[in-house]
Amino acid sequence: MDALSCVLLASLTVLVYDTLDTLPDQINYVWTPPYSYGSLLYLVLRYFPFIDGIMAVNFFTLPTPTRCRTENRIVTCIIVIGILLSEGVLALRTYALYNRSRWITYVLAGIWVCTVIPALAITGVELASLEYGPAPPSLLPIYGCHFSHASPIIIGAYLLLVVSETAVLVLTIVMAIRHLRRASRAAQGWVFQLYRDGVVFYVSVIRA
Repeated sequence: MDALSCVLLASLTVLVYDTLDTLPDQINYVWTPPYSYGSLLYLVLRYFPFIDGIMAVNFFTLPTPTRCRTENRIVTCIIVIGILLSEGVLALRTYALYNRSRWITYVLAGIWVCTVIPALAITGVELASLEYGPAPPSLLPIYGCHFSHASPIIIGAYLLLVVSETAVLVLTIVMAIRHLRRASRAAQGWVFQLYRDGVVFYVSVIRA
């Protein structure tokens, strides 16, 4: 098992640990009625990573380039769906923070048009460029998927998503300052925690 497969396996282990650690809260607040669209969205975002995580680890056991190409496309589609849902949740949260005003709708739509849609196009180009080959003799007996060619264009998709996340963060901080100024002393604690968690999420995503 090489370094990349170890990293993927470690990530999957952390995901399993986090899911088990929060399982009682999930049962109390998500799995029990009444159900809502929010419950469904949470379950999708919570458990989708298990699918692509397991398939990504499985890349290092696949025997042929054809299977590598097929499964990588499936995993990429699942990851893209998860990213779109996550970005959608952040957009809805920001929309709600600004009291569903019309101008924030235009701003968020502009962010999506300028960043998320081009990122999807870049991902498609990068996916089409991937080529797989047999493992070089120097890596044997390590088997699995080995790139023989991959376009570096995918970095553009990541940078666009960073721009999108940063724009949403700026909008969130602006509203946080307004809310903290208006909130009573008793309410400032949970208001600060709400926005602090949003900033921590942003930092975690960027560092990943």
